[in-house]
Amino acid sequence: MICALLSSKEFRGKLDSLRVLTFEHLESCEGGGRLIEVFKTLIPSFQTTVLNAYKSNLLSL
Repeated sequence: MICALLSSKEFRGKLDSLRVLTFEHLESCEGGGRLIEVFKTLIPSFQTTVLNAYKSNLLSL
């Protein structure tokens, strides 16, 4: 697992970099008039991965 190979600080840094790249990409999509199209593509993935993981974490509390 990649998490085991990185320190907590390194892992946070990589996540922060990924977050910055994601928002830069979304800003470029907005500038190109494609933001709605991108969100329509991303929403199903978000619903099946992020929301399910969030619900699982809530149930385990």
